[in-house]
Amino acid sequence: MARRCTTRILNSRETYVCLRCQRSFVPVKGSDGKSIVQCVCPQGTFLNSTDSGGSSSSGICSDCPIGRWCPGGNPKARSANDNIGGASRGCNPAGSSGLTTKGRRSTRVNDCVASAGFVLPPTPGAAAVECPVSTYSPQLNRLKTCLPCQSGLVERPGFKEEGGVRGSKDEVCMVPPGRFWELNVVRDCPKGLYREGYVNTTDAAGISCLSCPEGWTTEKTSTGSRDKCSVLLPGRKVSSLAPGADSDSAGNGALAAQGVVAGDTTEACPLGFYFDGKESIYGCRRCPLGTLTKQTGSESVDDCLVPPGYYIQSADGGTTGQLAKCPNNISADGIAPASGFYRANWVAPSVVIDTDGRKGCTACGEGVLSRPTAQDERTDLESLQQDPANSDPYFGLVASSPFSCYILPGWGLTFDIVDFTKMRAIIPCPANTYGVAKETFGLTMSPCKSCTKNLKSEPGSTAFSDCTNPAGFGYTSEGANQCPDGFWAEKGSMSPCEQCPEGRYTEYIPGDGSYQSSLNSCKVKPGQGVYSAASTSNAWDPPQPTAAMNARPCPVGMFSPGEDSSVNETANPVCQQCLGFESTSEEGSTSCNVCKAGAGGAPGSCAACPYNTYQPGSAVFGDGRTCKSCPKSAFNHYIGDTFVSPGITFWTSMTSPYLCVPRYSQAASPAGHTLGLSDKVFVDVPSAASDTAACITACPADKCCVAEFYRESEYGPASCRHAILPPARPMAMVASVPDDTKPRLYYKLPPSEMIAAASVKSASVNATQSSSDGVGAVYTDTTAGNRTAVGTATGTGSSENAVKAKTMASGVFAICDMTDWQQLAADGWIGTSPNPMLVEEDRTVAEWDVLRVCNSEGSCHKSCVADASCWGFIYVPGKGFTLRTGEMMLGVRSFFVSPDPAQSPVTADGKSLADAAAYKTE
Repeated sequence: MARRCTTRILNSRETYVCLRCQRSFVPVKGSDGKSIVQCVCPQGTFLNSTDSGGSSSSGICSDCPIGRWCPGGNPKARSANDNIGGASRGCNPAGSSGLTTKGRRSTRVNDCVASAGFVLPPTPGAAAVECPVSTYSPQLNRLKTCLPCQSGLVERPGFKEEGGVRGSKDEVCMVPPGRFWELNVVRDCPKGLYREGYVNTTDAAGISCLSCPEGWTTEKTSTGSRDKCSVLLPGRKVSSLAPGADSDSAGNGALAAQGVVAGDTTEACPLGFYFDGKESIYGCRRCPLGTLTKQTGSESVDDCLVPPGYYIQSADGGTTGQLAKCPNNISADGIAPASGFYRANWVAPSVVIDTDGRKGCTACGEGVLSRPTAQDERTDLESLQQDPANSDPYFGLVASSPFSCYILPGWGLTFDIVDFTKMRAIIPCPANTYGVAKETFGLTMSPCKSCTKNLKSEPGSTAFSDCTNPAGFGYTSEGANQCPDGFWAEKGSMSPCEQCPEGRYTEYIPGDGSYQSSLNSCKVKPGQGVYSAASTSNAWDPPQPTAAMNARPCPVGMFSPGEDSSVNETANPVCQQCLGFESTSEEGSTSCNVCKAGAGGAPGSCAACPYNTYQPGSAVFGDGRTCKSCPKSAFNHYIGDTFVSPGITFWTSMTSPYLCVPRYSQAASPAGHTLGLSDKVFVDVPSAASDTAACITACPADKCCVAEFYRESEYGPASCRHAILPPARPMAMVASVPDDTKPRLYYKLPPSEMIAAASVKSASVNATQSSSDGVGAVYTDTTAGNRTAVGTATGTGSSENAVKAKTMASGVFAICDMTDWQQLAADGWIGTSPNPMLVEEDRTVAEWDVLRVCNSEGSCHKSCVADASCWGFIYVPGKGFTLRTGEMMLGVRSFFVSPDPAQSPVTADGKSLADAAAYKTE
């Protein structure tokens, strides 16, 4: 209340004006904003008349209590009758509760808030609304609706009745039985789990459910009691019951009916049994048809399967039946090759029901065998092993995969040409291929592999090493190729072709090597024979000819007809010697087709060429069969015409024209001087003096004859004289000791084909050129009337216009017996003498042998042949040998006439005189 208040007129009104308000009051200002016109209780207080210090007419402004609100005095109060103190007002209407204020001095009705478990009324002044079950509201809230418990949380039954206040979710919202709290979400206990009682979300017991006893489950989720774990799980059985013990009873669903209590100890259904949880049985049911389960605790009849390697053997389509192993190696139709079977994987029995397994199991393929090799996966093996009736040799093994299928060594495996999803065996691999090396398991392609090019193998071969080269085919990295002609290869050698020894060949037939199969296939070509240089006797006729020996063309005179082409192996033929006078035309002949040198005639009737003929023995120089007459020799001279002499031989069977000599051989003139013959040995032949030809042809046919024809002038008288001697044999032919008792004349005869005739030359000639002017050189004199002489070989020169005599030696010397002149020789008129007047009177010295190289028949022969100036040599017993040369005298033409062997008489030893009357170079 105001103190010392007075009345004043303010704004035309009488107004109390107080100087100061009492404690707990607040002033009310006048219109001037300064004057205090009244004192009132402030908001949040009320005039508490009971608190006036004992005065009822006074009071103080007290704080508005909790649960009430006080608007305070009227701020427009002017008089004492105005409401200056205000009144306290309750938040709850009469008879209600649930509203309060947060503290004292509340000023408005809106300061009223709801207590825990209540919310504000729909309209101010109305009673508070109490929260229903499973809702809550906090203390001093201004909510218009209660907060519900989180989904799934509920209020425990009897909570309110037990004095509980719904002011906190922790007190109101509980996890109910059969549910649990997880990550701020209430979840149902799954089937097979349970949780009992209501628990707070903060309680550890509320965050999980408990499992039913092993083997048991609940009918549904959200199970709140262990007693509800009354459903037996599939695949389980009550341990106290034997497997299949109650499988014949339908079951009535009551545990007690089976003598079973929920929670009894359980165990998994054993192998071969199952429980699907759909029946009220507690001992599991046996699998049908002897099928097995892969593991214990099977929950469905679908778990009853046929193990790998088995099928259901049934005669009634599966009504009854039993497990049986897949068959091994039976024919699918009784005709086809035996085949094996296998079956992989665990399968339902309905797909493998069969009478014998040919359909229930998988065929390995036509001809492919099988054998149990894999571990048997039957789960009842232990009990079967203990069965005394078990006699299976492959116990514990089954054919359960393609790896139980196999083929034997030498077989192949390929796709069936009718059905490429199947395999078939190649039994056995055909020739020229090879199969597997050993028993090969699995259905992987193992085709028969072809041998490399041209290699051969037997059917059923097992390795490349069985592929070998056929006979006549050599092996290389690319295979076998037929050996070319002249090469061979043994069957199976696996080596390159080997060349036949020199001179041999093989019969080459394309594609057929049987004629080239070994060294013995190396035949000798026609015209060739086995040759062995190592042979100690005859290289052309080894004692034991073999195919390893070379063959060479048969030399001339030998032949070989070759070998039989129809025979595979060589006979190792040797060259055969032509018989008699037969021979061959060339090396490598297959028959004796000509006569040997020195013989003639048709093949098969060859005979020695007669005197005065020759046959060189080669078709190059003739036909090899015809004996040719010795060539004729023409001699020129300025006296008379050219004289042509027939050729003769001193032997039969001559092989060369170079052993033919002219019967009439022109000599240095006069020949007597040249040969050291005295005029006493010459006999005039007037009847033959008509010309040169008449003179020389008058000589006897069986004697040595020196004929000299002389004419002083071209038209002057002529004369002919002869010196005649019988022929003689060489000293060496008489006996083993040379016959040196007879004086002999040796005349050097030129070859018929190359005559060194006398010639006239106008220029001077040095006699020392006699051996260097060339063999057979002929000097023709163009100056008529010149008389010249033949210079000696030891001379140093001669006069101008000399005639030089040259001969080319044939190596043949006519030998004449000078026994009839032996006395003349002894007297020095024949050959040589210390007194040249006896032999060489009025003549140039004709004896020469300065180096004494002529001291025997052989050495004199050799020396005379070597020098063209030599016309021969003479032997006189007691005096020895001397070489003869001489001088040419104009007007005289001389010839040495040899005996004709064809007309000479035959001696007692069968030789003609002429045959023994010549000496030749050996």
